[in-house]
Amino acid sequence: MFNVSVSYYPSKWHRKCYFLNPEIFKGFKAISYERTLPQKWDEFTARDLKAIARANFLMEDKAVKQIYLAHHFLRLPIWVFHHLGITDAMHVYNHISAMLDENTLARTIIKSLDVSFRKRLIGPADYASNLTFLEWIKVDLFYSKFMQTKDETFLNKLIAVLYREKRDDVDEFDLEYRGDMRIPFNEYQVQERAVLIAKLEKATKYSILLQYSGLRKWIQSKYPETFKEKKSGQFGWAGLIISLAGDKFGKDDEVAGTLLHAILIHLEMTEVQAQKQ
Repeated sequence: MFNVSVSYYPSKWHRKCYFLNPEIFKGFKAISYERTLPQKWDEFTARDLKAIARANFLMEDKAVKQIYLAHHFLRLPIWVFHHLGITDAMHVYNHISAMLDENTLARTIIKSLDVSFRKRLIGPADYASNLTFLEWIKVDLFYSKFMQTKDETFLNKLIAVLYREKRDDVDEFDLEYRGDMRIPFNEYQVQERAVLIAKLEKATKYSILLQYSGLRKWIQSKYPETFKEKKSGQFGWAGLIISLAGDKFGKDDEVAGTLLHAILIHLEMTEVQAQKQ
């Protein structure tokens, strides 16, 4: 975290609100605001992530974007921010902007989504620790299609894969609990959730896009040999489900339901061993 101190000498009329503090009331002393700014993506809150998404995807004017982000992270009363020098505001914006150049977010900051009055969807665990192989194949497919077309239909489906209803047959204290409170992934239920997700505010949806973008980069850096080149072959990542079926991971559907990291560790080890031969 990065500490920032802002001093403000209130106007004559505003000083009247501080009649119990003679030094401020008479204009001899400034009001001091201490703020702590994040220094890495994992320190952002859900509110921060939505603000960044709103600025990056929904604001076209660069000056407006800069002022909005500086005001958001300083969290100053509007009359104090109004008196803040443009140079000071730009220092804050430049600090945040430098972080945004490299999205390293691997945690799930948006934990849940309220998509209707009685329906809440639960997000995946940090570092994709409970994502299955098939779930990741589908979400990455929708991510790629959205980045190519900018069609929000694919963004809605991306979110619908990751965010699902909470299971009602198990809780975190049950012996059957395996680290995922979401209902099991079923690709035929994605469209139904996507319809509800389409109604969410855009800032929320784009914040989840930022969240997954960071996770995707983190996964690629964790398994560099697997992602160095496209190793999924002619039939894509889905073809690996068939090729990996066997004694180690079981039948096709068992491969699809295997945790993502188990598959990627296997692929990474196989690639490293192949290079040694």
